Amino acid sequence: MKNYLYILILSTAFFLSSCDSDNSAAEPKAATTNSDLFAFVPADTPYLMASLEGPPEAWIEASLASTKPMIGNMQEFLNEMLKASTTDDEAGAESTALTTGSSFDIKAFAASLLNQYADNLSIEGLKNLGLDPTAQSVVYGLGPFPVARMSILDPQALRSTLDKAFAAAGETPAEKEMNGRKYWQVGDEKITLIASIGTAEVSFGLIPSNLIDEALANILGQSKPDNAMDAGAKIAKFNRQNGYTNHSSGWFKPEKFMNLFLNDNSSAASSFRGLLKIQDISITPVCEAEITAMVATVPLIHFGSSKLDRKEMHLKASIELDKETASELHQLTIDNVLNTSYSSSPFSFGFAMNLAKAREWLLATAKEKTQNPYQCAELAHLNTMYTAAYEGLNRPLPPLMGNLFGFNVGVDELDLESIMGQGNPIPKGKFLFSIITSNPQMLISMGQMFLPAVAAMNLTPGGDPEVLKLDGMAAITEPAWAAMSDSALGIAFGEGMDSQLLPFLSGGESKSGEFFTFGMSSKLLVQLMDHISKIMPESENMSTTDMEIFKASMDMYEDTFFKASLTDKGIVFEQQYKLK
Repeated sequence: MKNYLYILILSTAFFLSSCDSDNSAAEPKAATTNSDLFAFVPADTPYLMASLEGPPEAWIEASLASTKPMIGNMQEFLNEMLKASTTDDEAGAESTALTTGSSFDIKAFAASLLNQYADNLSIEGLKNLGLDPTAQSVVYGLGPFPVARMSILDPQALRSTLDKAFAAAGETPAEKEMNGRKYWQVGDEKITLIASIGTAEVSFGLIPSNLIDEALANILGQSKPDNAMDAGAKIAKFNRQNGYTNHSSGWFKPEKFMNLFLNDNSSAASSFRGLLKIQDISITPVCEAEITAMVATVPLIHFGSSKLDRKEMHLKASIELDKETASELHQLTIDNVLNTSYSSSPFSFGFAMNLAKAREWLLATAKEKTQNPYQCAELAHLNTMYTAAYEGLNRPLPPLMGNLFGFNVGVDELDLESIMGQGNPIPKGKFLFSIITSNPQMLISMGQMFLPAVAAMNLTPGGDPEVLKLDGMAAITEPAWAAMSDSALGIAFGEGMDSQLLPFLSGGESKSGEFFTFGMSSKLLVQLMDHISKIMPESENMSTTDMEIFKASMDMYEDTFFKASLTDKGIVFEQQYKLK
């Protein structure tokens, strides 16, 4: 029955959350929150996710339209499951009933919800179902166990939607009631899902069955925790401080979560350890201290949307580190060598870091851990890892590696058919490649050892590109050029690409700790997926239908760009989308 409980949870959560997708956001502004929605969050929650306001209607319509192929695939999947149910029942397989003796078919319930959603993929359609397309929402933890609340427009319309799904499932589950608030309770002796429709919100809670009496009032919005936080105000302030919009943001506190395993004696923590079957594990004071110190190096993880208009959407996630570690990592980065946003190329890729300094930092870290190993037996494998790392790094660094910082790639055109060609080390197309280094002349000297033609070239920093003759490599038919700057050595392939080589070598605008970038147009990505489907047989991991769904989901984007940075606070990941 547990598998079908998960189907119920996932299908209902998708149905209700789809009108409030976290793939969208609004420009920062003061948010007017439903105070009741955010009033039940305990101050010690280890995580918190919230939407203080909804996205623009134009974006909602575009987002709903983009989900149609995915919804169709899910409908097909559930219909196949329904067809197979009869056969499974005859073969004695696990029943699809919600509980023993029940005629409630969870698959049919999920399929009905999905079909109703598919028939109402518009703002007005969602309202007809009782949902609020611009809903406010919050997800928090009672200990580790999630509680979700989301505003709705019409509780009666939402009940009507669910009644149709119950009818399709063959049974309407009996509702329970607490102080006038009705709710559904589904589960077994270990875990229970509570769901309830109020006058202006819908709420869920997934909790251990032995905590129902303790948690129910909070889930139903009838009892605030003694240590309740002012969640709406706190999230709004958090968004302003971290550059997030008021739609879709959140955080996770590793130390609070780890406490649930270590020294938290609350009923929620005890139940959590019981579900994981680790309640009898004894953690020594030494292990507790060392594990706590490790977790303290990552005090906070947070994420959210940082921009949305009709042209662009930006998402961001940050792993905050302790000040010393963040500062040390930030010093490994190099400014003005990477592009930090969309380029004119359909594909771009870059990596830049002071590799010599990075080696020194890793070596010092491994040495310190080797000299001061963990005393906790459960962490002994880390001692072995650090010892091996120290032995591997404590060797002389080749001159080339000591001067190497990274590389950049830019592709204007690419013949995908040539990638798999026999004897063709460089695919046909138009592209640029550069090696970022503090000593490009050294690279030229080494290149002369392998390509004698390089010796005849007169490459000077900032000089015009020189024709690169790759004698003996008959498979390469594209014209090629080489050029050099003060900080890079580059090669251009393809007709007319020589004119782009010097600007490509001039560096980028990176100055906020960026060390990795990746950009690709949706057109090239779709072409690549088509090519993969031709050269690889259909597999269980990526069927033809899955491939088509993925390609359709990319149709609303023109380009996507990803970058990762090492800042004085930690590691930051940013994903940018340019919308069609």
